[in-house]
Amino acid sequence: MSQHVTLRAASRISSEARKIVDQLVRELKTDIQIGLYVESVPTELQTATEKFTTGTKTVLELEQIIGRLRAAVGKANETAGINALLTEDAAIQKQITLLSKFSDVRNARPTSVAELTQTLASNRKRKETSESYYGGNDEVIASILTVELASEFNTQLQALKVRRQTIADELLQLNVTTKVLIKSEDVAALKLAGVVITG
Repeated sequence: MSQHVTLRAASRISSEARKIVDQLVRELKTDIQIGLYVESVPTELQTATEKFTTGTKTVLELEQIIGRLRAAVGKANETAGINALLTEDAAIQKQITLLSKFSDVRNARPTSVAELTQTLASNRKRKETSESYYGGNDEVIASILTVELASEFNTQLQALKVRRQTIADELLQLNVTTKVLIKSEDVAALKLAGVVITG
């Protein structure tokens, strides 16, 4: 019987199936060890061949199911608006990273014009009167980050964090309410492989 599962459940099912596939692939052997005193070489070869053939068939079938499940989840993500939310969230995270660097008002210490003019004049005079100034720096560092600008960045940063939390809540809601259909033959194959189908 076909079964509808939430996106969250589909992700878990896909992960479980992937673990089973990975384990089966590790167990697939095209060479076997046969003891010197084995009773029936043909039986040993047949058993190993059957195990290999069955394992390979199971892996291929599970890979197809995982692919179909991923396709269904992708389509559901697009239809439900999840892809758009994830794109927006990624853009917001980039903005948060940038604004975090400049939004702390404690780092806002702009250099005044008077202070900068005085420092420049002092450094010019030192350069002109000193014989040992060779290789000295002809530039000074001036900060342009004002308290007002840092506060504005902080306001934007807080708004972005709120939006990001809203997106996270919307994504959670969509992941537990949006459903995909797993066909009956896929449900049977997944259960046979040991994957629990719920949700």
